[in-house]
Amino acid sequence: MNTIRSTDICSLNLCTSSPALLHKWRREDAAKLPFKKQIRLAGIYIHIPFCKQHCHYCNFHFVTSLRQKDQLIAALVKEIEMQKKYLEGEPIESVYFGGGTPSLLPVDDFRSLIGRLGEIFNIEKDAEFTLE
Repeated sequence: MNTIRSTDICSLNLCTSSPALLHKWRREDAAKLPFKKQIRLAGIYIHIPFCKQHCHYCNFHFVTSLRQKDQLIAALVKEIEMQKKYLEGEPIESVYFGGGTPSLLPVDDFRSLIGRLGEIFNIEKDAEFTLE
């Protein structure tokens, strides 16, 4: 049985982070949906948890100190390397830095992350990069 990956489900406008839903779908199921054309989209989201202050509406993990920034960048690079086979060479059309306030990071940290992403994954030449 070929299990659909989240990139396949996102192409069907059924994005979810629920592993339970991902395991229920198979490629054969996707082929039965009433879409004329199935577009495959692969993207990468990187959570940068740094914030200047706590926002009362936010439920995401965040910190208001950059004290452990270098350790976080090192951990993100390691995670990128560990996920090398996850997308199986599929072209990446979108890289999204969310959080927090990713713009609190220095440019050199983004160069490091984006450079490693480019070495590990197949990033399209016209890929969209978003900084929340």
